[in-house]
Amino acid sequence: DIMIPKNEIKRMPKYLKYIRTLPCVICNDHTTTEAAHVRFIAPCGVGLKPSDEFTLPLCGAHHREQHRRGEELWWKSKGLDPREITEGLWNIFNLFENKNQAWSNADIYLRGIHG
Repeated sequence: DIMIPKNEIKRMPKYLKYIRTLPCVICNDHTTTEAAHVRFIAPCGVGLKPSDEFTLPLCGAHHREQHRRGEELWWKSKGLDPREITEGLWNIFNLFENKNQAWSNADIYLRGIHG
C-alpha cells in the first residue's frame, strides 16, 4: 500500500460537518451521528487519523463498536464495503455545491445501500 505523507492528509471541517448531518449507515439513526474515519481502507501511517475523505456517518454506538471489535472484521460482519460508501459520499459532496442537493443525493445513496 502507498502511504500518504502526514502533510498531504486532507482535513476538511466542512465535509465532516456534512457527514454528521447524515444518518448512520448501519441503523439509519440520525440523532447521534459522528464522522467515523475508517482507518483500514486509508493509505496513512500507523497512529495517524486518515484523510477526511475516508469518513462515513455512524451513530455513536456503532462508531465505538467499529473501533472496539476491529474495523475490518466489523465491516465484514455488517456486509458493507466502507471503501464504496466513503467514495460515494465523497463524490456526492464534491459534485453538488448546493448543500440541499448534496444531502438529498446522499440520503438516496444511503437508502440504496440497504436495498
